[in-house]
Formats: sequence, structure tokens, C-alpha cells
Amino acid sequence: MPRRLFVLIPIAGVLIASSAAIMIRFAQAGGYPSTSLAAGRLGIAALLLWVYRPVASARELGEVSRRDLVLCALSGVFLALHFGFWITSLEFTSVAGSVALVTTSPLWVGLLGPLFLRERPRLMTMIAALVAIAGAVLIGLGDALIDLEAAATGLGAQAGVGLGTAATGLLSGSLRGNILALLGAVSVSGYLLIGRAVRARVSLGSYVRLVYGCAAAALVFYTVVRGIPLLPPNPQLLLWAVLMAIGPQLLGHTSFNWALKHFSTVVVTVIILGEPVGSALLAAAVLGEFPAAAPVVLGGAVYYLPLQVTGIVILLSGVVLATRSE
Repeated sequence: MPRRLFVLIPIAGVLIASSAAIMIRFAQAGGYPSTSLAAGRLGIAALLLWVYRPVASARELGEVSRRDLVLCALSGVFLALHFGFWITSLEFTSVAGSVALVTTSPLWVGLLGPLFLRERPRLMTMIAALVAIAGAVLIGLGDALIDLEAAATGLGAQAGVGLGTAATGLLSGSLRGNILALLGAVSVSGYLLIGRAVRARVSLGSYVRLVYGCAAAALVFYTVVRGIPLLPPNPQLLLWAVLMAIGPQLLGHTSFNWALKHFSTVVVTVIILGEPVGSALLAAAVLGEFPAAAPVVLGGAVYYLPLQVTGIVILLSGVVLATRSE
């Protein structure tokens, strides 16, 4: 394949990865615990990779240095944190808001790059980070106001309780989901930065086998320690874990890891920015879930402003500005 067409591989991976949020919603609706779903997705993907060409895989792994083995394990822990935070965030906030926030990784890559890759951050990258943070605040504010109005309406109908009391339950709503999505963005940045360094020395097959396997092991350990069931209440729900393992994980994430050897980390994260667009479109088409307008009281009148849509546009503008500056 001509090098100029290499970019088509991660772009195709983004299109496939965009379906993950929808599958997660269906699995969660059936009662599949979030961390168990993440462990199943990674565990099945790792198992399929180990079953494929086991002899050659073992030979390749024998050539990986001890230092790179440690880095792969660390990358796996970051990937486990990413999926744990992000998949759980979808229990509390919208698909559009969650995926938009979790794809702020280029900003964190730009900020954390000097620590891992010795890349000096540029002034424009810092400015773009502030722009994106402003967008994230609007997304969170939109979800919080919607939660507050819903809580006040429900409580008020029972006992005349207003917004002040309703605010005490705010962290159980979309704000919590948005915070989890942002933590997912930071952790995936560590995964991508380590991948950029290790992929220069380790083959794609060895890298993804080690990373996916370590990530699955970390999630299984956490799930067991917390006493969370590893299997869903309905065995048929395992189909979602299998589909996520084959599609978003093996085809989607593996294409990103392939691209890390051929493009800079920033370029790869720019391409991944297409995921919130695809996820939001699928959420609207499949789930009928559109970004809601947030209620804002001004002068005694209630106005419904598209804070979430505005926040997503500003956030993605900041991310694009950061990546262009690189």
C-alpha cells in the first residue's frame, strides 16, 4: 500500500470503534456490569490474539526485552483504567458528551508528552487546552442543569423541594459521568504515549497481545476484588462483549496501535477525534438520543440553550487547534 494511503487504516478503525458506545448502552441496559463488560471485551480480544498463530506469537514474545515487557504491562494498566472509567461514564451521561470528553486525549498527550517523549509543549497547545477545557465545562454544565431540573421537578412534585436540595444528588448524575469520561481521556493518553515509544521496537502482534492481556487481567482482578459478577445475568449479553472484542477492539484499537509506528501520537489522536461524531450519529439513529438543551433561568424566564452542542463544538475546536499546532 502506498504510504499516503496508510491513513485510511486508522480512519477505518475509527468508524468501527464508533459503534462501541452503542453496544455498551445495550449491554448495560441488560444488566451487564460496566467493569465486567470491559474485562470481557479485552479478555476475549486477547484470547483470540493468543489462539491465532500461538507458536509464532511465543517466539516473537521471547524477543521482547524486559524493559519493554514492563512498559507493555504499564500500557495495559492505562488501557484498563481507560475502559473502566469510560464504560462506567456511559451509565451516567449521554453518548455524545461522554465520547466527546473521552476524546480530549490529544490535549493530554500534548501536556504529558514532555514527560514521556521529551516533547516540549507549544504555547498554542496550551491555549488550545484552555479552549477545550471551556468546552468541557459547558458540556458538564449542560448535563448538570438538566439533572438539577429533573431532580427539582421530581422532588418538588413530592414535597415542594427546589434546586438547592436537588443539588445534593448532582454527583450521582451526568457530572459524575463527565468526570469519569475525562479520567478515561487522561488514562488513554498514557496508553497511547507508551505505545508510541514501544511500537518503535516491538511488533504489532506482540504489543497488542501483551497490552490487551494485561489490561484484561487488571480489570478481572478489580472486578473480583470488588465482588462484582464477571458474567452478565443473561448469558446472551455475552454477545455484546464478543462483538466489541472483534470490532472496536481488534479492528479499531489495533489499527490505532498500528498507526503509532507510522504517525506521531498527535496525528493518531487527531484521527480518533472522528469517534464522537460517529458515536453521536449512531446514538441519534439507533437510540434516539440527541444532545439536550439545558434550562437556564434569566429574569424569571426559563430558556433552553444548546449548551452541550456548543460545548462539544468548542471542545473539538480546541482539540483540533492543539493538534494543528503540533
